[in-house]
Amino acid sequence: MTAPTSFSELVANHLVSMTRLSWDLDGDRALARFHLGEITVEVSFDPHGEQDWFIGFDVTSGKNADIYAAFEIFNGVFQAVEEFIHVRQPERLIFSAKKPGLAEIYETYLRREKDHLEQLGYNLEELRRVPPYSEYVLRRVRPSDWISRS
Repeated sequence: MTAPTSFSELVANHLVSMTRLSWDLDGDRALARFHLGEITVEVSFDPHGEQDWFIGFDVTSGKNADIYAAFEIFNGVFQAVEEFIHVRQPERLIFSAKKPGLAEIYETYLRREKDHLEQLGYNLEELRRVPPYSEYVLRRVRPSDWISRS
């Protein structure tokens, strides 16, 4: 892995936090929600075809969102991704970003968690460009051994 090139990459590589997630599993869609003070974040998992899931998130409240909460937001998003993997074990998860900065953050986190994702049974495929989006795909290569670790 190359050295971080920005402050956000440096912090993303070293900050790990856990948050309390609440899940809404109505229909085919899964939604994880967490709070950071006045900030509420919703992480959505939407099925696409038979084997793919698109991941997205929105900051749904918190007018005065503190810029420093950004790292906790991303850690919460990736915590939701891990829990989703444990429960659903999808064939593929697709991180899609229209903004280059968001794509870089996804890449930083996914590369940082490469070994852990492999333990969960997933490999990170290389960047895929579908203009105007950048996509990162996690592909399941074997069943998760998370249950055996519990």
